[in-house]
Amino acid sequence: MKHRYEIILDPSELWTVWDNLLNEPAMIGMTIVAGLSKSEAEDACYVLNEVEKRRRAREERKKVANS
Repeated sequence: MKHRYEIILDPSELWTVWDNLLNEPAMIGMTIVAGLSKSEAEDACYVLNEVEKRRRAREERKKVANS
């Protein structure tokens, strides 16, 4: 399965974390995750994908428990 978040190089040669589900730059709180170095973007992308993975696992456990 494709990850929800990935990094992309923007025209200013800085990196953006892209939300593939919403088809727009990722947000953390009210902050767009853009204008980063590659390593910062990779770190943010990893964290966001881990949060998403855990959210999906929690939802799946709820479905199993409710069936």
